[in-house]
Amino acid sequence: GSHSHSHSQVEKERRRELEEHKETIDSLRAEMEGDRRAHDEELRRLREQLMQLQADLALKIKNLQEYAEAMRKRAETNASKHADELDGILRQLADSQARVAELEDRIRVLEGDKGLLGASLKELEEQE
Repeated sequence: GSHSHSHSQVEKERRRELEEHKETIDSLRAEMEGDRRAHDEELRRLREQLMQLQADLALKIKNLQEYAEAMRKRAETNASKHADELDGILRQLADSQARVAELEDRIRVLEGDKGLLGASLKELEEQE
């Protein structure tokens, strides 16, 4: 009778709501996975940049040490000119080191974001 009719209406309504809920979760998941991919890409790019900077920095330090050693040997002759040059190089070196530290911070932040994203994705999957 009318009872079973209203019952199937309720069923249909519930199914529709579940379907919508699932679609919402699916689109959220897709969005988050997109974010995660973008994060991975940015992390990879920053890590490459960081490695490049670290390599440049290691080379600069090596050159600086060699330069400082050579300079020490002939420092008596024209100390002030070399001191100025050395100051310039040390300033460049400090700038490079600051840049490396800045990149390391950005990577830490991104890795934190990525962790949060992973946790959110897990929560979503558990909800289904």
